[in-house]
Formats: sequence, C-alpha cells, structure tokens
Amino acid sequence: MSITLDILEVGARGDGVADLEGKRFFVPYCLPAETVEAEPLDKRGDGTACDLVEVLAPSRHRVPAPCLHFGTCGGCALQHWRHDVYTGWKSDLIAKALAQRGVKAPPFEAPVTCEPGERRRADIVLRCQGKRILAGYHERGSQNVVDVGTCVVAGPKINTAIAALRLAIKAILRDGTSADAVVNETDTGLDVLIRPHRKFELTLAIRETLIALAESADLARVSWGDRATAEPVIVRRTPQLFLGDVTIEPPPGAFLQATKRAELVMRAGVTAWLDEAARTADLFAGIGALSLGKPGKLSLF
Repeated sequence: MSITLDILEVGARGDGVADLEGKRFFVPYCLPAETVEAEPLDKRGDGTACDLVEVLAPSRHRVPAPCLHFGTCGGCALQHWRHDVYTGWKSDLIAKALAQRGVKAPPFEAPVTCEPGERRRADIVLRCQGKRILAGYHERGSQNVVDVGTCVVAGPKINTAIAALRLAIKAILRDGTSADAVVNETDTGLDVLIRPHRKFELTLAIRETLIALAESADLARVSWGDRATAEPVIVRRTPQLFLGDVTIEPPPGAFLQATKRAELVMRAGVTAWLDEAARTADLFAGIGALSLGKPGKLSLF
C-alpha cells in the first residue's frame, strides 16, 4: 500500500529522506520539500526503502533530466536536481562528514563537476538475451540491464565503443550469459577489459573476435579476465596516462578519476598543499594520479 511522504532532505546515497509517525523512509528520485506518493519495500539501515510512485508536489529546483533512461538506469541518481543546488548539497555532505569527526570545514571552492560527455571511464554490462545483446547499466537495485544507446555522461569515444562491443560480444556470449566491459579512456586511446560473469575458455575464436573489435573500434588494448588476472589479448598502442612529467601504463581495468579536468584540479591542489614538503607519502596511491610527477621525495603505498 502506498503512502504520502514529505521529503525533508536528500541523503548521502542520493535518496529523498522522509519521516512519518516516527519512522524513516528513503525514496529515490525525490528532492527536498517535495510531497510524494511512495511504495514501502524493505528494511534498509534505520529506515525503509521505497519505490517512488508519483511526485505530488514538485520542488522548484526540479529540472528535466537530460537522459532518456533516467529513473530506470541505476547509473545516475540526481540528474533532476538543478545544478547549483546539487553542487551545494555535495559540499554540505563533506562539511557534515568532517563535523561528525570534530573538524570544522574551511570555505569550499566551487565543486568541479562532470559535464555531459566528459566522463572517461565506464563499466558496461553486456548480456545475451535471446537474439539481442543488451549493453548498458543495471537498473537501480536490480540485475536487469538497461539497454543504452547513448550514455549522456560518458565521452563520445566510450559511446562509440559501446556500439562496437554490442556487435562483437554477440559472437562470444551464449543466451543468458553476461560480461562486464571496463572501458578507460587513456591519453593514448581506449583500454578495454572484458570480464565474463562466468568462466569462459579464451578460445582462438574469442581471441580473433576481440582482435577484430580492437581494429574496428581503434582500441588501444583489449584484455580478458578479472582485474587481478587480466590477460592482454591485443595491444595496438600501449595505454598511457600522462601525470605531469611522469608517464605510466595502467593495468587493465584500473581506477581513473572520472574526468581528466577534475584530476588536474586535484593534482594542482595537492601540489599547492605540499609545495614545501621535503618528503611525502601517498597512503592510498592507486596508480599515483594525484602524487606522481612532482618534485621532491615521494613514497607510494
């Protein structure tokens, strides 16, 4: 049975938060000060997760989402929130997290957000469903796959790769089987890792299919397997990332900052903070994107 809720705020996971008769409810795709009809589902943390049925009284900050799949695809949660209000909420999340730990937040600079078509990494789900190949992202809270023609967040090269992957994977997957394609846009081209959801023998036919995919889509590298044991199938160009005066070759499926622009802003901030440090240690280094390519002594962990 559905209930009527007044949304008080947007929580850290992007859901609208409401209280009714001393009980807390979490509703997706809502904004503060909205009145909504929601269907309670399951217990989640200190409240109840709900499905949104209808927005009865929309916020003045609600805007049309740019993506046709928004509300079904689980990849984005807040495309319907006006940009300036959304970025303020992001800053408030950090301030609240610091305050809970007794740290008073300094004034924030404006957040560097991902513009449409700027994202340089994506984890695409590929599924064979009868005669169709679905290529996209999982639905929110579901294993169902939303078939995406164009992802408005991802860069144009990644969207081109999605179309090529859809064609190539048809020769690899059997009905009902799935794989992930982790696509990273490096400075020398797209680096693609195919991760089958169940064990597949990397046969000669699969190798030939992946090589043809790399040639047709101008991919730098295509690998097969999981991140820990990925096997490069073809390297047409060495995937490289230019970090200041340092060039590195990331492993298949490596984590990259979502946009190059944001990475450069963070690198500049780290450089300014550590300008006079004789020795620094990056304790959560990853591939060293924020700390390599700087003068002085550096330890990575």
